[in-house]
Formats: sequence, C-alpha cells, structure tokens
Amino acid sequence: MDQILILGIDGGTWDILDKYIRLGDMPQLAKITRLNRGILSSTQPPITPAAWSSFHTGKNPGVHGVIDFIVRDPLTHQIDVVDSAFLGTNTIWHQLAKKHLTSAVFNVPMTYPPQNLPGLVASGILTPDPDSPWTYPHQLKSQILKDLPDYQPVSLKIPSAAQVHQHPQQFLNFVSDALKQRTNLGLWCIQSHPVSVMMIQFQVIDWLQHSMWPYLSAPKPKASVRKVFKQLDEHISSLWQAWQDAHPSPQILILSDHGFQAHKARVLLGNYFYVNGILDKRGGTKQKINHLIKPTGLEIKDNSPFDLLGRSSWGQVYTNPGHDNRQVYKLLKTICAKLVDPATHQPVIKKVWSKHELYSGPKVKQLPDYLIEPINGYTITAAIDKSGQLFQPIIPGKDFHLGIHHMNGIITTSIATPLPKRIDQVAKYIVSHATK
Repeated sequence: MDQILILGIDGGTWDILDKYIRLGDMPQLAKITRLNRGILSSTQPPITPAAWSSFHTGKNPGVHGVIDFIVRDPLTHQIDVVDSAFLGTNTIWHQLAKKHLTSAVFNVPMTYPPQNLPGLVASGILTPDPDSPWTYPHQLKSQILKDLPDYQPVSLKIPSAAQVHQHPQQFLNFVSDALKQRTNLGLWCIQSHPVSVMMIQFQVIDWLQHSMWPYLSAPKPKASVRKVFKQLDEHISSLWQAWQDAHPSPQILILSDHGFQAHKARVLLGNYFYVNGILDKRGGTKQKINHLIKPTGLEIKDNSPFDLLGRSSWGQVYTNPGHDNRQVYKLLKTICAKLVDPATHQPVIKKVWSKHELYSGPKVKQLPDYLIEPINGYTITAAIDKSGQLFQPIIPGKDFHLGIHHMNGIITTSIATPLPKRIDQVAKYIVSHATK
C-alpha cells in the first residue's frame, strides 16, 4: 500500500507554474512533474466549492448538489451557504476509513463543519472565524494551538482590492504567512499524528492569482513575486521530504481544482436581459413574497420567464412556474447569441447548457435549469441596475479579479500509473493506490 501526501494548489495552472519552473524558482515541483504530469479538467462551472466537492466525493454536481458557494431552494428561493453536509458519507475520507486507513485533511474547502468527515480535520475556506469549532476531533484544535499558537483557519476575510494594490508587499507577506502556516501544520501532523494519507490545500494561491495576475504572468516578474513561488516550492519540498522519511512507501500527488486566466471583462447579463424586456428587475423579490402569501390566494404578478443568478462566473437560470422550459431554452440561446462585445465585435457567450447535459444524479432537480458559459476571459454578473451598461472593463489597481478561473487545472504525481483526466476521478485514483 502507498502512503500518499496530497497537496492542493488552489487555482494552480501550468501557464504560471511552468514559468517559475523555467526561471529556476521551483526545482522541487520540476522534479515531480518529470515523473508524471497532466491537465486536470475542473467542474462546470470551474469554481472552488463545486470542484473540491467533486474531488471529495468522486461525483459530479448532480450527486452532491454544489456548483457555487451558495445553493438556492427551488421552492422558497431561499439562499444558503454550502457546507460539508453536502458531501454525504461516502467521500474519499470515508472510503479510506472503511479500509482502516487513517487520514488528515487540512485547509481543504468544503470541510466545515469538520465533524461530518472522519480522520483528522482542520477545516478550510468558509470556516466562520478562529473561535468556531474548526477541527475534528474537537480536541485537535487545542493540540494544534498549543504547538502552533499562530495558526489561523482560512476564511473569506481577505484583503480588499484597494488594500492589495495600494500595499502589494503586505498582501504578498499575507500569502507567504498563510503558506507557512499550512506547511507547519502538515509537518506537525507528520511528526505527532502519523497517518496513511494526508492532504493540505494552499487556498491563498487562488487569491494571489485573482488579485495579481498581471504581475504573475509578466514576462519578467518582480523579485517579490518570484519569492512567493520559491517559498511555495520550498514548502512542497519540506513536506515531501518529511513524508518520505516517515513512510515505507511514500507517494506525492499535487493537484488544483481549476486553472487561471486573464480577466478581460464582465458581462452584465442581468442588464442585457432587462433592456431586452425579458426580466423584471424585482422578479426575485416578487416570487419570495408570493411564496409567503400563497395561503391567502393573493399573488404579485411577475412576467419574468426565469430568474438569473451569477456572481462573476457563469450565469445560472431557473425557469419560473408557468413558463415552458423548452421555450426558455430557445429564448436564451437566441438572445445570448446576439450579445457581442463592441470592443472585439465577437460574441461573448460560448454556450447555453441544459443542466441535464452537464449533470446526472439525485440532486439535479435542485440545480439551475440552464447555465450560461461565457467565452474565455469573460465572467457573468446577474445584477440589474437599469444603467443599460452591458460590459464592465477590468481595471488594474482597482479590481480584485484581474485573473479568473479556467477549466484546465493541474495534476502531477510520483505515482507511475496513468493519470485521471477529471477532478471527479481523482478520489478513485487515490483510494486504489492507498489500498492496493
């Protein structure tokens, strides 16, 4: 049986990592990539909670029900934040536990609250705050803080765009410190809590690429930027060396949940549908009120054929009651095909997907009826502000999202067998090697 160290580089993309390998800043990663490397396709849409949920479960979003940080109740239209309960009880970690193999899962998204998973858990993004119960077992928290008093669980409380661009070195220091904290936790676990499989995720690489993409992708990146990637490589090296020293059959696997690319513009799709007379600006509010007053027999009229959600990613469309799904699909395809960026004179919508084209499983019914995928470099925002503005330029120095997600993530490993192609295939790959 192999003992596997799994490192998640959130948003890792070969476009960036290969650059720093060529510059000589990442010799350890270079060694691993020479053994076995590939491209790992993300979920559709390629977003952190959906992709890591598919990693945990080995299933597509039609099974776990996660395609964003939020989930919408199709009946009440209530919006809730996703958490580890969505993963169910047959995750990769449950499968390893059934084989009597111990695991440690540190900083990985979709692990809060941690008690829904077996093994040792220190939860990742969406952990509310340091005072919350972010470990499993509960006493693990006090054990960690006793030896690593500066450890902080990751949350969504990150520097703003203004803070990043006005004080870039402070942000780079924040990134460096977060990388160090995750690595120290991993080293601590290897020394004090031996396990058969350990996973550590580096969330801040995603935030770094969002906010500083032009600096990272520059032909000659600054020394301060190169330093971060040198540190990341040193952390990979120290964890891998400690893992090898502690186990008879050590293996390492590095992956990302999605890739990254430059952000060209936002498509204000809500405005586009509004100015074309398709959406009621207050349609969502009206439907919530209608649900509440339904017992009275009263109803506020809303002629919108669908609701549109989306927060700087893909558009999510929910067909409203009384409207024919096929007609909505035809309308979406027709109107989206006409949306052209005046700066390029090119259409900006790649495809309108039916959920049944993308997903299968028991939770398909709660997912959006249609998903609108923009072309590379563009994101979709659903808000309606009546301004008539259809495109929002990305302004360096002011916008946090200078880089955005891409479908092509990374995978590289010391394991010599053929690599999985999709992120929902990785769990099976790991379990098979950990239990063979």
